[in-house]
Amino acid sequence: RAVEVSPADRGGAMSPFWKADPNGRDFFYSDRILSLLERLEAGFAGGGKRAEEDLADFLTREYPMDRESAEALIAFLGRQRDHTESPLPHRSHLLIEHFNDPLNNTDCHQVILHTLWGGRLNFPYSEALSQAWENREGYPLQVFCNDDAIVLDLPHRFRAEDVLGLVTGDNLESLLRQRLESTLFFGGRFRHNSSRALLLPRKSFKQRTPLWLTRLRSKKLLQAVSRYEDFPILTETWRTCLEDDFDLPALAGLLDEIREGRLAVTEAFTRTPSPFSSGIAFDHTNQRMYEDDTPLGGQSLLRDDLIQGIVHQSGLRPMLPEALVREFTAKLHRTWPDYAPRRAEDLVDWVEERVFLSLGEWEELRESLIRDLGEEEGRAVLEKGEGKLEIRELPGGREPLLLSRVYGRKYGEKGFREEMDDLLPRWLSFYGPRPVSWVSGIYPAPEEEISSCLEALRESEYLIVDRLTEGAGEDQLCTAENLEILFRLKRRQGRSDFKALPREDLPLFLAQYQGLTRAGEGRDDLRKVFEKLISYGAKASLWESEIFPARLRPYYPDWLDTLFQESPLLWYGCGRERIAFCFEEEQSLFIEKQGDGADLDALLPDRRGSFTFWDVKDHSGLPSGELMDLLWEECWKGRISNDRFSTVRTGIANKFKAESLKAMEDRSGGRIRRGGYNRWMNSRTVEGRWYLTRAINGEEDPIERDERLREVIRQLFLRYGVLFRTLLEREADHQKWPALFRTLRLMELSGECVSGKFFEGVRGIQFASWEALRELNRPLDGESLYWMNCTDPASLSGIREEELKGLYPPRLAAHHMVFRGSKPLLFSRKNGKELEFFLAPEEGDALEALGLFRDILGREADPPSAVRVERVNGMPVQESPYAPVLKEAGFRDNFSSYIMNRIIK
Repeated sequence: RAVEVSPADRGGAMSPFWKADPNGRDFFYSDRILSLLERLEAGFAGGGKRAEEDLADFLTREYPMDRESAEALIAFLGRQRDHTESPLPHRSHLLIEHFNDPLNNTDCHQVILHTLWGGRLNFPYSEALSQAWENREGYPLQVFCNDDAIVLDLPHRFRAEDVLGLVTGDNLESLLRQRLESTLFFGGRFRHNSSRALLLPRKSFKQRTPLWLTRLRSKKLLQAVSRYEDFPILTETWRTCLEDDFDLPALAGLLDEIREGRLAVTEAFTRTPSPFSSGIAFDHTNQRMYEDDTPLGGQSLLRDDLIQGIVHQSGLRPMLPEALVREFTAKLHRTWPDYAPRRAEDLVDWVEERVFLSLGEWEELRESLIRDLGEEEGRAVLEKGEGKLEIRELPGGREPLLLSRVYGRKYGEKGFREEMDDLLPRWLSFYGPRPVSWVSGIYPAPEEEISSCLEALRESEYLIVDRLTEGAGEDQLCTAENLEILFRLKRRQGRSDFKALPREDLPLFLAQYQGLTRAGEGRDDLRKVFEKLISYGAKASLWESEIFPARLRPYYPDWLDTLFQESPLLWYGCGRERIAFCFEEEQSLFIEKQGDGADLDALLPDRRGSFTFWDVKDHSGLPSGELMDLLWEECWKGRISNDRFSTVRTGIANKFKAESLKAMEDRSGGRIRRGGYNRWMNSRTVEGRWYLTRAINGEEDPIERDERLREVIRQLFLRYGVLFRTLLEREADHQKWPALFRTLRLMELSGECVSGKFFEGVRGIQFASWEALRELNRPLDGESLYWMNCTDPASLSGIREEELKGLYPPRLAAHHMVFRGSKPLLFSRKNGKELEFFLAPEEGDALEALGLFRDILGREADPPSAVRVERVNGMPVQESPYAPVLKEAGFRDNFSSYIMNRIIK
């Protein structure tokens, strides 16, 4: 068309203009760009001018580019790498750029996610991020995106992993449901659909309605129809967004890759926008310059089932593989390997939880139990459990049922018809998709009543009825919750399975996960240490002499005192002379009272207060020595604690015993000097205030117990990352495998953790948190040098795994281990008297490994006066080829031993 241009009248108004809505790039095209960048990054990694020339040759050879264009592209990518000092973003790498403008004095800064996923993924992801942030922090996150990146306005201090973990493939749709209707994108699509449906009035077919007026009318229309539950244009707008404009399956897959660690994440810090960021930084600055389609109102009342039906409507819903359904059902029924109950009590509880089992299902469970426990132990469990179960015959030649005695008493003449509304949904929740006709052949109730109940469950959206599995010849039913789990499992299918790491890497992973490989250096790092160690019970004297010094170099006891003053941290007893830590609000999660004790009302003036030692003495009327011993006894039972850790230090120094004047008189011949009176006084821990702890509620209902155990498991995942049966044997009884396994299964099905085989040499099933799975998908720090006490939480000493037995010294406080990565360098027994090296004396690491003793002698808490080495690798130390190494490390010959003394500063 011809365009005629003429000078504008100076007195005329400015011509209005409008900004078109962007068309997001699809992931098919974006994936090609990302794959190219991955290939180019591999070429850049070679380094040098030659690498750039080879890349230019590759571009001119494989793509329709001339030499000048190829060199310009390579130069542009090179500037991006130099500016961020990081690899290029590509298919297996997400770059996070922190733009720290020196002139920015606000409480937030720009963070740019270089995704290059295209607008069809970036927009829904950015809006879901904003909603997830608002749900957690209470205010929305400012976001902006284009085809290549997402800009977030985040606080200066945050963890990238926390932000990336806000949105997953599992919660993506629910977050969009909360957020999408309040976005300009949804408003624009609603305007388009309303115009096509002729709901927005126009002047005439020959006159154009101004865009700003159309937008205003669209906003008012959306605000007016938001009160309807099923307005068709709203439903169509949701369909347009979720199916036509967004690629949610591709986005969910990428989010799962981030969560699992298969998509690497790198953070870069820049003072000016990188070349990749320059365009979006300008657009972000100008995003509010134009009027947009952001709706005037909040979320509409459109029914959730209509929106959910768009995503999983019949015909568009993915069909489920039969093998996947079988695996899922086997896990629900606990017939999958290592899922079977291991105690008779658990077996009976499991049958009761299922309501009833058919005899065929019972036989499968029996076989699974014998397979997992072995013939002898399995049959012993079955024999004990079967005595509490009963069989009921069904009329019409149907298969008999197995019930617990609880449900046997509820079983009437016509089966479970009285409580069908509660029992039928509960029973169905343990199955994947099954034919509709199958229910009436199993459930003990009249068929017409079953059909009526199933219809009610379908209308309430508890059940989905459709052909759900591949090759299904008739309609099937499945609970909506189980179907969502199956869709999530199907999305993860087809990916390469995680290859289990060798058993030698397990101690390295635990040490790295708990921070031993990168020891902290300050008081703030002590807070991070406690994040991992909350609720771990250890001998009181080892915390400041072994556990903290292995993670903090240096460690000063006053750091812990300050932490007690500045935070609601507390210590509690968990066995004789054993203590653990938790925060005040977590007491009822971790503190388990052990047995009965003294009358606490007679001991403390008030159950709600905290009191000095002398307050307690005056109220109880007990002698000070007897009172001190009684207070420690109640501490070990988890019933009483003190608000200062210095109390524990005093107890350690006095071996948690109060000196008796009579005993002192007997030892000194009836005459006690001033120093004796000081010892007598110091054995009474008069500092701090004593108070009652809040323990686990012994009468909690199943829901409360499940929620508590979920929090316990989350803490154990923070400590270990990967959980398995023998690893938890060192924990308190309420934190061991039998108490946690049921909840672990539920967390696996809900997507909060994942099961699999992560390390060789470990029997049975293993569970991992998503954070740990990300760590496992990255290379472990094989060059780090670290040591640990054999009783350390990261130590595998004493673990009851056949392939790990005998690999490490016994789990005793006098034993230590030194590692370089996953390779053991030195084992020290009996506080250094016996050493065992695993490398030649001429190797440099032999000298480095002996740094263990410099750390032990130089620690602030309870350092030994000296370390004496008597034997090395079974030989007297003077005859050992390692004697020169010991001398070089600072040991000196002392007749039958080599000795290193503590240097007093």
